Amino acid sequence: MPGSSHPFRPVPAATLPGEDTLPALMTTCYTQDTTQAPMMLPVPKLNGSTHVNLTVRDLDRSTEWYCRVMDFTVVRDATPAESGFTFRTLVHRQSLAAIVLGQAAEADPEPFDERRVGLHHLGYHVPERIDLDRWAAHLDAVGAAHSGVRELFLEAGYGIWLRDPDNIWLEFYWLNADYFMDRLRQRRRAERTAADRAKPVRG
Repeated sequence: MPGSSHPFRPVPAATLPGEDTLPALMTTCYTQDTTQAPMMLPVPKLNGSTHVNLTVRDLDRSTEWYCRVMDFTVVRDATPAESGFTFRTLVHRQSLAAIVLGQAAEADPEPFDERRVGLHHLGYHVPERIDLDRWAAHLDAVGAAHSGVRELFLEAGYGIWLRDPDNIWLEFYWLNADYFMDRLRQRRRAERTAADRAKPVRG
């Protein structure tokens, strides 16, 4: 932040022309503060995410829910020495997305609350908008309460929200890629305009 020792600092939206056409979430970008940060190497590659590890109060109850509601399959159990947890790995057969459920030997009886520091919610993407309607019908069939299909914030697409047995918030969403591509093009045009204006004027 400005005035701090952090090597990246926000660029005020006012310095980027045309930002009034962008959603509020895109009006701050970050640039490297070369007066503070040493030369940085290229960021190493990532190849997607492998799993999310959720702490649950009742391992068997959560396993049944994720298998019945989301069609996950149990692939292994593990109780690492001195971890204080029993872990169960579940894999979604179509997407190969994985969830590891962990129950502590002395589990906290309180349900999940996204207002605490840490996880807010899990999001799962669906291929087509119509798949959300199919998910809504499936959730009704298995008795899982949900929000119904709703338009997402800032026209990003559509989604469905629901809660697991520990109150963990889940979202199925369809991304409106055209919306984001249009905003990214606007961002790029604004950056080019700002760079052109910053060039020294030759006499």
